[in-house]
Amino acid sequence: MAGKLLTEEEISELLQSPYVIAAGDVKVHFTAEFKELFWKETQKGMTPRRIFKAYGIDPDILGPERLKGFKQMLRKDKKNGKEFRDIRDSNANIEMSFNTPEKELKYLKQKLAYQEQELEFLKKIASLGDRDQDT
Repeated sequence: MAGKLLTEEEISELLQSPYVIAAGDVKVHFTAEFKELFWKETQKGMTPRRIFKAYGIDPDILGPERLKGFKQMLRKDKKNGKEFRDIRDSNANIEMSFNTPEKELKYLKQKLAYQEQELEFLKKIASLGDRDQDT
């Protein structure tokens, strides 16, 4: 969904929006709420550019490729019967900027808990291998 790399200033401006969860130089992650709003507005015939502008997100920062890609992504999700989700609903393992330290801390805690589960699972597998060698 890229097109152009975003600058630090553009990322910072995007993160001011309540509809942007995270942003980096390539990716911008929007809330499920915004995706739903966007979809409803497109069904009324509004253009992506006008929708982003109406909800306080500068479409010039995103660029035409991201605007087009965002609409196509939502259309594909709807066609496949998927509900609109955001990265908070998944275990996205990507490096990103967060708009609050609390959100970043929550993400890191979830990631740590998941990795601890993985480690325990691997320890159990390794101990099974050790038992097989003892017999």
